[in-house]
Amino acid sequence: MSSRRYAALTMVRDEDFFLQLWARHYGREFGRENLFIIDHNSQHIPPGDVLGPGANIWRLPYNNPVSDPTGENRAFDDERRRCLSRQADALLAYYDAVVIGDADEIWVTDAPGQSLRAYLDALPEIGMRAGMGIEMFHDPGTEPPWDPEANIFDQRRFFRYRFLCAKPWLVGERGRELLWHGARGGFQLDGNLLLVHLHSLDEAQLRARRTARQADYAAGRGGKNSRWKDPPDDAVAQVARYAAMAVEPGDMMHHDLLEELFPGHREREFNSDTYARIEGGHARRRMIAVEQFVPDALRKALLDMRFRLPDRYLGKA
Repeated sequence: MSSRRYAALTMVRDEDFFLQLWARHYGREFGRENLFIIDHNSQHIPPGDVLGPGANIWRLPYNNPVSDPTGENRAFDDERRRCLSRQADALLAYYDAVVIGDADEIWVTDAPGQSLRAYLDALPEIGMRAGMGIEMFHDPGTEPPWDPEANIFDQRRFFRYRFLCAKPWLVGERGRELLWHGARGGFQLDGNLLLVHLHSLDEAQLRARRTARQADYAAGRGGKNSRWKDPPDDAVAQVARYAAMAVEPGDMMHHDLLEELFPGHREREFNSDTYARIEGGHARRRMIAVEQFVPDALRKALLDMRFRLPDRYLGKA
């Protein structure tokens, strides 16, 4: 049995719904004592009230960093990423790997019959890894209202592939810098891992969360380009459009897709020397992000395709 130690790290603001799911998933995988939460000045529901006593919570009692004390420049996003990156590096002095993400993101493995921990234990080395990104969404016409006691994939099965969510934020090396949806330097692209975005998991919760976020943004909180400012009705209508799409037949397609796009990616480091970066306004030279290497036409086509998780995911999260 592997003797590796794993930690999970997130940064939250009033994330009671998703924080419960995040803690339940990683608590089962790694033990709740190995979960670390940075509370960025929650105003409504502190993480301690959500998780109870014994949680590892580090509270930041300010909305804005010292570089932008009034919030005028909305430096929230950049400083948040730096905070997570440095905290993960500190944890790697005591852990073999740190799983990083927002509270509405969870890592799972596509390897049949394996938990996330079992899959990571079996790897010769962890390094820094990205998985395929998928975005779950609620189809109210066929799926029931959310049951907080049931497993995620037992009640929600529909998703879209989204390369934006293919973050290399599973880290087993010190000194690595996280950048938005990417990292500085190369990493391993691992199709047996999925980073699952749960933002649109439930229609009622989506509307309530967006309504609260819109009010917070108006009060000067949140990043400059944050979707916090967007109308709740827009988000609900967008998910309704996803639910109206036909379901693609067959099993999941990402293994074949990744091999077609990135031949030999299982044996090669993913970087701008091994694969051709697609030029465009979204390409930041200092950041290596999987989506930067995917043609825009393909990325957009995948967003208009609806898939269903196969039965092997039941009970995984």
